[in-house]
Amino acid sequence: MFSFERNNPPVLRNINVQIPAGKIIGLTGTVGSGKSTFLKLLMRIAEPTAGMIYINGHSIKQLDLKTYRGLFSYVPQEPSLFSETIYNNITLGIDADENRVRQIIEICQLDEFIKSCPDGLNTMVGERGLRLSGGEKQRIAIARALMRNAPIFIFDDATSNLDAKTEIGLMEKIIKHTDKTIIIVSHRLSILSLCDYIYVLDKGSIMEQGTPKGLLKRKGLFWRLYQYQLMEDI
Repeated sequence: MFSFERNNPPVLRNINVQIPAGKIIGLTGTVGSGKSTFLKLLMRIAEPTAGMIYINGHSIKQLDLKTYRGLFSYVPQEPSLFSETIYNNITLGIDADENRVRQIIEICQLDEFIKSCPDGLNTMVGERGLRLSGGEKQRIAIARALMRNAPIFIFDDATSNLDAKTEIGLMEKIIKHTDKTIIIVSHRLSILSLCDYIYVLDKGSIMEQGTPKGLLKRKGLFWRLYQYQLMEDI
């Protein structure tokens, strides 16, 4: 359970989530359902008002905060890039193998974009360089997360500026080339179809959970969100 003030109603309640290692877990729900708060608790940006979070059977409070947060590679919807080269934005000082950098660039579908840049990987971006689109920023941020290679990837609407075909293709490549745990938070139900298991939040509680196909067959909240999205895309 979590609430921002002691006497306020809880923002999250009765949350029981299991995230097996190496699986792809989806998190979706209505606007204001508690998805962002869930991530804050998971990454220890906030602490639960009640209840515990465990990893490998141990309370996360037993781990040093820096060590624990190092388990995650987090990509937000609106990532920040440095006024640096594309290469330095991806590697962030890591002594990276050139072949690994090239592989990540290909996975993130950045190869054609980088070829079009005046200085390739050495092109400056940010305030002092080339201005990037939202989708280009997101793909560079995802490449940075892959370079960090933490045990758990969290993509928090991290592909929202990409078209559906590019989004699915990118995520399929990531899944193919990694055995890490992946958490996908998205309002786009198409990308959630790649998940092994999905949790659906509404008003701070888990209303549904299951496989993508199972949730659609149930014709509950997940199905209604899917139908609403289909209507929006017409």
